[in-house]
Order: sequence, then structure tokens, then C-alpha cells
Amino acid sequence: MIAQSEAVLRPRRVISGAVVHETILEIHSTGRMATRQTIAEVLEVPVGRLDDHIKRLFEAGLIRRVMPGVFEPVTLLPQARAVSMTKLVDGMTKLEVGDVCLDLTPQECRAIATMLLGAAFDFHLLTSSRDLADQIADLREKHFRIKEELCERATVNSPQASDGRLGAAG
Repeated sequence: MIAQSEAVLRPRRVISGAVVHETILEIHSTGRMATRQTIAEVLEVPVGRLDDHIKRLFEAGLIRRVMPGVFEPVTLLPQARAVSMTKLVDGMTKLEVGDVCLDLTPQECRAIATMLLGAAFDFHLLTSSRDLADQIADLREKHFRIKEELCERATVNSPQASDGRLGAAG
């Protein structure tokens, strides 16, 4: 009886989409997966109270679904600036990014190229793993739908449907 009265007296925690988004950012920054359960535990609210907020954040493009029930924030970057690189006759390289212009020696150019090669490889791995995660999530969803559809068909077509057993049609 005490537990019921405590539940009645405890005020219902108010959450907003901004709070849910911030929580997903915090969980993600610690290297943990932001699952519905983890978000609910951090916010101390029932999982069901998160669904509308998560749906709106997803539709707004602020989070992405890694797999069913697991989310990560979408990184919002500033607008890209114009970039150009010109190899000069004397071996120097002119690198321009927006309004910034650098005159690079061959050694500096090679050093930057080496660093950019590593960043390009990291980007390739990251996009490949995200694409793979998206494909896995799509396949799981399709598998689940097909499985449900087959169960429905088996139940509808079963002569023993009334006693709960599944059987072949006919």
C-alpha cells in the first residue's frame, strides 16, 4: 500500500524532444549505444513515453536509427566552403579553402596528403559500416514482416485453426 501512495505522490517527470536529443548525444559521446531502454533509464521515465519524441527527432533528421530501437545523433556541420588546389610550376602547391589561401612546399603538401589519406580511409570505413548497418536493419524489418505474413497465411489456411495448431492448406 505504501508503494502505491508513493507512486501517486511522486510527480510525473516532464520530458521534451530537446531533453531526449541531449540524452542521446550524451550517451553516444560516452561510447555507449543509445537504446530506448538506456534513454529511458537515464531520464527515469517509462520507455513508452519516449516514442513520440524519438519519432519527431528521427523525422527532423536529428537522429538516425542504427537498428530497431538503437539511435545515434546526426552530426550537423557548417556549410561547406569552396576548395581548390593548384600545382604551381616551381613545385609549390596553392591550397584554397573559402577565403583562406596557403602556399605549400612539396614537403608540406605530402604531409597534408598523408593526413588526408588517413581521413579518407576512416571516412570510407565509417560510411561502409553505416551502410552495412542500414542494410542489416532493412533486412531484419523485411524478415520480420515476411515471417508475420507467413504466420498469418498459415493460420488462415489451416484446417485446425480453431484448435490453435498450424497446418498446410487444403
